[in-house]
Amino acid sequence: MSNQPIEQKPSRTAGIVCFFRACANKEKNEQIRGPDHLAKIYLKNFYRLLLTFHKLTLAIAKRKVPGTYEYVIARTKFFDDVFNQALVDNYPQIVFLGAGYDTRPYRFQDSIKQTEIFELDAPTTQQIKKQFLKKSNISIPNKLHFVPINFNKEDLAKL
Repeated sequence: MSNQPIEQKPSRTAGIVCFFRACANKEKNEQIRGPDHLAKIYLKNFYRLLLTFHKLTLAIAKRKVPGTYEYVIARTKFFDDVFNQALVDNYPQIVFLGAGYDTRPYRFQDSIKQTEIFELDAPTTQQIKKQFLKKSNISIPNKLHFVPINFNKEDLAKL
């Protein structure tokens, strides 16, 4: 495990949550299958390999951090519904604080009309995210804006 600060490496938490979302998308049971079919694009090769053995990997993860996987599934579905409804209601803006490897602006791209979307996160995490998007030939929607911020050192109110 690396002790490098967020200025030097992307968010580890974002990677773990993304891995769980990718695993959830492989669930056979429709009632718990996660909707994030794009999460896997952000996974480094090692985690892509683990994804092929997701049942074993999840069994280990569930023993180490019980309830986290289920929480990620529920949270993803809930926020997907909230995000989609905000787009349907044509909210003027949506702000993701600590966006990590969120995929909503890409999965719901056809529903974005006038809503401006702002993703706030550490510059290193955003840089890696953009690299994965480019590698996967996924274009960034015109209404999506990346706002780099270090929440540990910068004041959100001063942006």
